[in-house]
Amino acid sequence: MTLLTRLRNDQRGFSLPDTIVAVIVSALCMTAIVGGTIAANYAKLSVDVTANTQQQIAAAQTRWRNDVDHATVIIPAVEQVKFSYVRTDNTCVTSTWALVAKKNITVTQTNFPAGSGIGVTGCLGTETSHATETVIPDSGAADPFSYRNAGGRLFQWSGANLVLEAKTRDLQVSEVKWESTAYKSAVLNTTINTSTARPVTVTADQVANRVSILNGTTSATTKFVGN
Repeated sequence: MTLLTRLRNDQRGFSLPDTIVAVIVSALCMTAIVGGTIAANYAKLSVDVTANTQQQIAAAQTRWRNDVDHATVIIPAVEQVKFSYVRTDNTCVTSTWALVAKKNITVTQTNFPAGSGIGVTGCLGTETSHATETVIPDSGAADPFSYRNAGGRLFQWSGANLVLEAKTRDLQVSEVKWESTAYKSAVLNTTINTSTARPVTVTADQVANRVSILNGTTSATTKFVGN
């Protein structure tokens, strides 16, 4: 090949096959870069969602245990329960947990003035304020609330009423505890992110320490509890 021919070939630049290969390689590199960016963003989003869900679960569990532990009056209803107690400042509060539209679990805190007192139906007098917040969004549709007496006997719904399950008493459990009609423990059992591909179970079981096992009412020594 003469020097003139070489110079002419150099002036032509890349051949068509070279150009096609270059385009393909560039496309593959771009695809890899974009795919990696999307994967990284998705992973970060998943971490953020998981962390947020765990925070919601922890907050709901803490609030449930606090309300049950403080309650001196517990009034269940279908897909709803009210916990009432008197604070150390003599004000009364009722926390109403409810499954709303079989989709979200909310808590409504209703406050009553000092000296209003508490009865078998909860706080007495006229409320001073109330506020509602969703504590478990996208929850399961089943009734999330259940109750047991001091003997560990489960209450079951019969129409609009709760009755003790028909079960033989363990001889290690006293008859007084076994036959008690007081709601001595309350369980929250549901899911969060139910409509997604990654639902998470939410469970909280708490003993109602200030509820009498005899009749379900507070005693003089347990009337006043902390905020």
